[in-house]
Amino acid sequence: MALTVEQLITTTAGNPWLLAAGVILLAWLWEDAAVVTAALLSLDNRLPLGMAFVAGLVGIGTGDFALYILGRFAHRWPRLTRRLLSSKRAVAMKQRFHQRTLSNIFLVRFIPGLRTVCYTFCGVWRIPLRRFLASIVTAGALWVLMIFAVVHLFGMSAFVRESPWKWTLIGFALALLLANNWLIPKWVERKNKAAANDG
Repeated sequence: MALTVEQLITTTAGNPWLLAAGVILLAWLWEDAAVVTAALLSLDNRLPLGMAFVAGLVGIGTGDFALYILGRFAHRWPRLTRRLLSSKRAVAMKQRFHQRTLSNIFLVRFIPGLRTVCYTFCGVWRIPLRRFLASIVTAGALWVLMIFAVVHLFGMSAFVRESPWKWTLIGFALALLLANNWLIPKWVERKNKAAANDG
């Protein structure tokens, strides 16, 4: 996989705009992988740092916005939205997101496995568009900044920079993200079940 990514990057290395577009498209499929890739491209001087950061942010931001729009379109099917909004839990979550949109979107951004559902429901719940956009941009910028900081701090060592296997970092980082995407939701689910049993 690392070799394939390296070959793909080599063929587009002369055009940073193509690389940036590739990061944005990748973000629509797997946003964490896209942000790690953008950070590694900037570390390797194949994509300017600012452009890489913006590409990662635009990629995850447009993906989140698309989920929100999908939720808004759900109102074309009233029976579906009534089912989604009628439960006590749905009503409580709707009130929570309306009252504290920014803090809840921050929480969702840093807990993998919840983003698709929650951002879609933000559309279903008709969270004000400006508030939603401001929240996803703020939370997304912090998320991208954190990933860039980790990749750059780790990648500044001479061993990593001079290693011919530098791009195997992609596979390693994606494996960690995949484990994170699986383990954290499981942990949250167990914690919620334990809290429900105690109650």
